[in-house]
Amino acid sequence: MSETNVFSLERVSQTEYRVKNCVKWFGMAETCIVYGVEAYENGSRIANFDEVSIDYEKVKQFVALCNAHRASLVHLPELIHDYFYFG
Repeated sequence: MSETNVFSLERVSQTEYRVKNCVKWFGMAETCIVYGVEAYENGSRIANFDEVSIDYEKVKQFVALCNAHRASLVHLPELIHDYFYFG
């Protein structure tokens, strides 16, 4: 009888995180670009977090960390809160 590893990461769907541009409109036609995070699985967007930060490099670094460490989508709101408000 062959052994099966029930904890294999191959069975876990991989969530891919991407930086999202959000244009915030103010009065008198003034705009500001704010960056958010999108989550994708199998090429389909499954979650969206708008207006995370105006700092593109910080959002880009956060997304890279989430992808590198396979961050769970369930914990992403807390990760965003901790990284951007306490980091």
